[in-house]
Amino acid sequence: MYDVKTFTVEEADLLIPTLTPLLNAVESIHLKLQKLQAQTDALELVTDDRETEPSPNMDEVEQLVAEMKGLAEKYQDYVDKIQSYGCYLKGVFPTLIDFFHTNSGNVVYLCWMLGEPKVKHWHDVGKGFTDRHKIGEFEADLN
Repeated sequence: MYDVKTFTVEEADLLIPTLTPLLNAVESIHLKLQKLQAQTDALELVTDDRETEPSPNMDEVEQLVAEMKGLAEKYQDYVDKIQSYGCYLKGVFPTLIDFFHTNSGNVVYLCWMLGEPKVKHWHDVGKGFTDRHKIGEFEADLN
């Protein structure tokens, strides 16, 4: 097993300026991948499946797939960089980051959404965004 980094609220807040441009890049790549996937799907729908004559659209499909592969690799590089700080990318749109935190022996996630100025929420491990609580709610002190 590996060591899990735990954060105070202040430590998590200090990472926000570092994480924000990385997460903006992740969102941008995510949107590009969606667009390319839609283009690929549309071309594949109109591509003739005949084995005797290759479709003229196949070259374009192959080019789009290669472009998607390159973007997917960049996407993973950004995710790896984000997670190298000890936090976890939980989703995109909404773009969510969780930070492990211990409070009175209990492990919870500090939960931050891109665009929020500070970490203001937490949730139990195994729960998600819809189960988050404001820091100070149900807990005397998460610092």
